[in-house]
Amino acid sequence: MKLSTKAGAFFLALSLLPLHTAAQAHDEGLLLARVFVSESGFDGVADHLPIARYTRNLSHHWRAPMGVTMVRRYTRALAPAEERRSRPWLANLDRSGDAPAGWPERDQAWSERRGQWLAALARADAFLAREVDAPAGCNPHSWGSPTYDAAQIASTIANGGFVVSCGNTANVFLRWHR
Repeated sequence: MKLSTKAGAFFLALSLLPLHTAAQAHDEGLLLARVFVSESGFDGVADHLPIARYTRNLSHHWRAPMGVTMVRRYTRALAPAEERRSRPWLANLDRSGDAPAGWPERDQAWSERRGQWLAALARADAFLAREVDAPAGCNPHSWGSPTYDAAQIASTIANGGFVVSCGNTANVFLRWHR
């Protein structure tokens, strides 16, 4: 049986993705929720749907499934715990709601974040089911932290990009063209 290029790329990417079970490898909601937490934290809820919209836009641009796009764009965020220098517990977040292996319980009790994690999972699933979306007009091509990515943001704007309104977000969301 010959696979299409798109399907072949998807399965190749999945084979390179270090996940704990085969079911997790096909769980785009789980991957997207991990990206939410990795990129904007548990408290960055306003950023979650704009990040999801950006990922969907990138997926359309690359003509790749969302799972492949997340693997290609967020490889570091989805890396296995043993390869992560900071926050190794991210790779161990799962649908059980149990504390992920490596969670820094001495710094913060998992019970304080569990509900936020389950809400991030529900938000990711709802986005993928097209039940929720980023705010109207929020259709970014790029985004970044005003603290860590200030130079990239300034360069994008200097080269004709512009900020798009995505609500009260911690990150800055951008488009390349008007």
